[in-house]
Amino acid sequence: MQYKTSRKEALAAGDIKYIGGPCKHGHEGLRYTRNHGCIKCHRITSATYIKNNPEKRRELRKEYRKRYPEKIRANHARRRAYKLNRVPKWLTKEDIKAIQDIYAEATRKTLETGIPHHVDHIIPLRGKLISGLHVPTNLQVIPATQNMQKYNAYICK
Repeated sequence: MQYKTSRKEALAAGDIKYIGGPCKHGHEGLRYTRNHGCIKCHRITSATYIKNNPEKRRELRKEYRKRYPEKIRANHARRRAYKLNRVPKWLTKEDIKAIQDIYAEATRKTLETGIPHHVDHIIPLRGKLISGLHVPTNLQVIPATQNMQKYNAYICK
């Protein structure tokens, strides 16, 4: 990505970063358009805060997990699929968002009906005869009991 050399150009283009002059600490490079802040200074400050406030960080992460369980489940599923080498390199940000939406739908259906719902891979990631990919078109929301009965089988309809 080509960064603009002035904040005005970056704002006009809708960018969130631009190449600015040195900050008060002497860091050269990228700055944020929203506040002229130096990205290197921001990273140092964030790392220091996290190091000095582990309880607060733990509390924030716990709150995030409660607030966005579908995102946590989607990320865990993607990690498991990565370990199996079943996530394609051509997966786009839109595809990742679509996967998160599918996990959100499973959570919504569980809350609405009171029946646990899972996100199932139509073609299993570790099937005996055929293996699928962790992509939105290979995912479906089904009741948990049906998913557990299916296990690693590919059921043609």
